[in-house]
Amino acid sequence: MAKLKMFEVDRENEYKKCGCCNWEVSKVYLMATTQEEADRLFNESEIEDGEPRGLCGDCMCALLAETGYTIETESAWSQRKKEQPQN
Repeated sequence: MAKLKMFEVDRENEYKKCGCCNWEVSKVYLMATTQEEADRLFNESEIEDGEPRGLCGDCMCALLAETGYTIETESAWSQRKKEQPQN
């Protein structure tokens, strides 16, 4: 299964709206290849159309679960790789 990278976009003491449920949250998450790309995507959405980009934690987890991904930490993923039999 492909490994996705999810990045947190956080600005101190500033609330953002989730692009799905529209709730105001302190952190939103975006899929990107780097943190810099995630920050750029988030900032561009505010300039271009004013629509929120990024999802709250609940919506991001729901999206990933609906598309068949499992969610695990980097350390859990590394542990699973160690437990797989070597060919």
